[in-house]
Amino acid sequence: MGVALARLFPRHAFNTVGSFDAMPGVEAEPLPEFASDRVEDKHALDPASVLRLRIVPKLAGSLVEGYDLVILLSDLELVNMGRALHVCDVVKHAVRCHVQTIDPRFAAATELAFRERASFHLAVPMIESWLFGDPSVCAKNEVPTGRMPMLETARDREQFLTADTAYETDEGADCAKLIERACRGARRKKAPWVVDRRSEHPKHYLQWLCRDSNESDCTTWKETKAGAHALSQLDWKAVLSAQNEYNFLHALVEDIADALGESDPFVPVMRVDVPTRLRPRNERAFLRNQ
Repeated sequence: MGVALARLFPRHAFNTVGSFDAMPGVEAEPLPEFASDRVEDKHALDPASVLRLRIVPKLAGSLVEGYDLVILLSDLELVNMGRALHVCDVVKHAVRCHVQTIDPRFAAATELAFRERASFHLAVPMIESWLFGDPSVCAKNEVPTGRMPMLETARDREQFLTADTAYETDEGADCAKLIERACRGARRKKAPWVVDRRSEHPKHYLQWLCRDSNESDCTTWKETKAGAHALSQLDWKAVLSAQNEYNFLHALVEDIADALGESDPFVPVMRVDVPTRLRPRNERAFLRNQ
C-alpha cells in the first residue's frame, strides 16, 4: 500500500505500520483483522477485543511517533456490507474508550492528535475490488492468457458482482492436487472460491481466474505476492477516473491529499458523502473523518 500511495503522491513518503515488532523469542506478526466477522458494539466496549487491545493502541503509538497522518485501513468484508456507518461508529467509540483509559495528563493531547492526524478508512468490500478497476488486472495478477474477468456492467466495483456462470458454479471438481490432499486428511477440503456469496467476492474471483489443478490450493494467486504487486502498481488514473465508482476509495485519497497539503489528483464528478469522508474541523469528534 505504501508503494502505491507513493506513486500517487510522489513528493511524500509512506510507511506501512502493519505488524507488531519482533521481541526476544517472538516473531513479528501482522496486525490482526477486526472486521473479518460481523462488527458489533462489543468490539468497542470490550477492553479485551482485538480493536481495543491491539489495533487502537497501535494507532495511538504511531501518532506519538510523529507521522503527519496515520490511517487505519480495513476491508469492510461481505459480512459487513451495508453496515459501514456502524463499523465507523464502533471504531470511533473504541478510540473514545482508549482516550478515557490513558493517563489523564496525556488524554487531551492524545484526543487532539486523533482528531487532527488519524483517520479510519474502508476498502469495500475488500482491497481486491480496487484491482478490478485497473485495465491491466490480468497481467498484474498473473492471470493465465485467455482468461478474462466478467463483471456486471454499469455497476460500482465497490458493489462487486461477477457475471461469470462458470465461476459461480465451479465446485472445484478439477482441483486434482487439492482433492488428493483432502483424501490424505489435509485441512482444506474445498477450493477457496467454493463459499457463499462468491459472486460478490473479488479475492476469490482472482483465485479462480488463476486456478491451477496442480497447485495444492488449486490456485496460483497469492494476495501477498501477485496481489501485493498488483496493488503496488495500481493504475490510479484508471481506477479513480471511473464514473460513479469507488466512493470509499475517493474518500481515502481526498483525506490524504488534504493532510499533505496537496490537491486531490482525481476529483470525482460528484462526491458521495460516505461515512469515511473527511469532516470539517468543527465536526470532528474522534478522528479526521469521524
